[in-house]
Amino acid sequence: MNAVSKNRQIWPTSMRLVDNTQFQMGSSLKPTSPGKWHDFIEAAKKFFVVSVKGYDPDKLAACTMLFEGDEKWCNNSRDQVVEIAKQF
Repeated sequence: MNAVSKNRQIWPTSMRLVDNTQFQMGSSLKPTSPGKWHDFIEAAKKFFVVSVKGYDPDKLAACTMLFEGDEKWCNNSRDQVVEIAKQF
């Protein structure tokens, strides 16, 4: 978030940090699953993040950003944020 805030070309409309407690609370409030395929996809996502990437679920945090503007500008801003995130 700090690196994005220092970039003068990227101006998110909203930027929010979700700490681990909020992240776990949000995960517990997910609505019931619409089916077994959805359960499989969710399990695959969790496996990838925890087992493949090696993240500790008790230390996860998230950052959400909202961009408003024309589609080209929003896509360009998103791409710049992804490049910044790859540094960490």
